[in-house]
Amino acid sequence: RIALTALDDGKLVTLCLDRKDGRELWRAVAPAKKIEETHRIGSPASSTPCTDGKRLYVSFGSFGVLAYDWDGREIWRKPLPAPVVEFGTGASPILADGKLILIRDQDLGSHLLALDTTTGAEVWRRERPEFRRSFSTPLVWSHDGTEELVVGGSLAVRGYGVKDGRDL
Repeated sequence: RIALTALDDGKLVTLCLDRKDGRELWRAVAPAKKIEETHRIGSPASSTPCTDGKRLYVSFGSFGVLAYDWDGREIWRKPLPAPVVEFGTGASPILADGKLILIRDQDLGSHLLALDTTTGAEVWRRERPEFRRSFSTPLVWSHDGTEELVVGGSLAVRGYGVKDGRDL
């Protein structure tokens, strides 16, 4: 199966396609009340989904985060405020240590957010007031027996602890 996010007829959707023939297996519409503004070459569905093999996780700046099973049933949803940024969102969620990690850098209220993958509950939140308008996806760097979140931001790159978001 292949999972995609898209903007279709003014709606944010998650699509699941058959890998063999491209046939659409299911689609789910995100319940966004208003679609965020984006750059002319961007899309409000720019973020790439991620999966742990059991669940599919999608993030839309205009709504928040949704988790589905591979049959298209919604497992949980976490509405989040639309970011304060004129070009829309672009960072994709990642998985690390049983957590769904989201970078939410914006003009006001930038932060790194970790959600529980089974419930969508907030595990931790790390404020990033010195960062604005970052569109990069975090990555997990394993070194010396430790996993670290490496997050590019405006004018700097920073490392954080996966378990608690502490500044490394």
